[in-house]
Amino acid sequence: MKFNMAALRLNVLAPRKKKHIRRLTTFLFLKHIMEIVLFGLCIISVALLLGLYILEENFTTIAAGFAATTPQRAQVRQEAVRINQRINQINTAQKEFIPWSIILAAITELTPTDITWNSWSFDRASGRAKLTGLADNRESVAALEQKLLTKAWVKDVELPLSELITIKEKPFGVTLILMLKDLQY
Repeated sequence: MKFNMAALRLNVLAPRKKKHIRRLTTFLFLKHIMEIVLFGLCIISVALLLGLYILEENFTTIAAGFAATTPQRAQVRQEAVRINQRINQINTAQKEFIPWSIILAAITELTPTDITWNSWSFDRASGRAKLTGLADNRESVAALEQKLLTKAWVKDVELPLSELITIKEKPFGVTLILMLKDLQY
């Protein structure tokens, strides 16, 4: 004998109670979903609070380290500025340097033996050199003038004609107009 067991549904509940049970199961389902969501939110909030704590600690450590190194950085920056200023001064001095000793040595080599120099003055701005001395005769002064004009760094020699005429063991003055850019050193 075979029994045919078909699914039987017995509906012994009243429709009103059935509706109430359906609402109750829906409510319980939603309640469980809300519990899961709230549990997830609690876990996320705990993770965020821990992250906030860690970030605050790291920020405090970094800020303390930065505050400790700021005076050192300021000192290093001031030292770098001071060194750069010194380098700029040295570069300016090198660019503006004129080797007066080379000019003096060259003029001394060109000077005849019977001329004695009393004073030399150089004006860098105008490129002029004023030389005064004592000569035994005018030929020595004329020879000096010609020798000076042969130098590339001498643009012109100003020798007053009155001094050239009256020189005989007398003081005289020569003004050289120099071309300092052509000076080889």
